[in-house]
Amino acid sequence: NFEKTSAHVVSNKAVVSNPRGRIGDMNTSLTLHIGMHKTATSSVQTALAKMKSPHTKYLAFDSINHSVPMFTMFSDNPTAYHWWRRRGLNHQAVEAKKANYFEMLVREIEDLSFNRKIISGEDISNLSGSEQRRCCEFLLGLGCELRIVIVVRHPFDWVRSANQQQSKGGASKLRTLNPIYRKRVDGFLEVLGKENVTVY
Repeated sequence: NFEKTSAHVVSNKAVVSNPRGRIGDMNTSLTLHIGMHKTATSSVQTALAKMKSPHTKYLAFDSINHSVPMFTMFSDNPTAYHWWRRRGLNHQAVEAKKANYFEMLVREIEDLSFNRKIISGEDISNLSGSEQRRCCEFLLGLGCELRIVIVVRHPFDWVRSANQQQSKGGASKLRTLNPIYRKRVDGFLEVLGKENVTVY
């Protein structure tokens, strides 16, 4: 589905048919902020969306939180994504969203009036290793110099905060949770190397 969808993403300059291909020679610096959840990502995204810079652009999707478009584009099974399940979208409707997101992403990357771009979405860290690798390969194929940034908390603090959030949502019992930090970046590390993955 990924190859089929990306093969039909048409920009003004090219049809993206190969994740390793390039659109021109843009050499755009792209920072991918992947969360995690419960690390003030909403505040970061709000600040980035309000940022005024002549050189840096926070990409414009349909929300300042880029979790939904990024997860939808690069997940093996976006129809099962909780965001679309809660809204009752079927496979065909999700695939249409996915194609639209790919067009938006390519258009934003092609905007050469900014040489630095930022994407931020905490659900990006929920992609599997193979999905992370595919995400990297696609963005590198668009000519991006890619860097990953992830913010983590002490595991105990993260579990406590996550359980508090779930209790607010109606959960009656504490859950055994594990942030599994390494899993959040394995695919990114494999493609980009540790020199391009920053952990705070």
